[in-house]
Amino acid sequence: VDFLIHERCTPPLGFIYLKATPETCFSRVQKRNRSSESGLALDYIKRIDYWHNRFLVEKKEISPRLKDIPVLIIDCNKDFVANPAEMDKHLAKLQAFLVHTQRIETRSLDTTYSVNHSG
Repeated sequence: VDFLIHERCTPPLGFIYLKATPETCFSRVQKRNRSSESGLALDYIKRIDYWHNRFLVEKKEISPRLKDIPVLIIDCNKDFVANPAEMDKHLAKLQAFLVHTQRIETRSLDTTYSVNHSG
């Protein structure tokens, strides 16, 4: 992955991590009941969760060019589709994050400030 960032890709201005527990994700997979997801095991979702946390939260074993990129963590354990107040809360965080990352862009990618909101 390192070669892509250095040679072919411009680093993103930010990451948006829609975080839910593996159990919540698994429950939603079962509820959707899609044939393409029928073999998805909870253990697999737990491994995905581990690696996402390692990359986006802990920032372990990633390219130095990605370490200072801000991350917005949105807690998606609550159903925000059926809950307008929860959706509004997420949208407000998202809007603030987008404004923040645009300011970073206008300062020539000075990404020394990191956003990490989980609540």
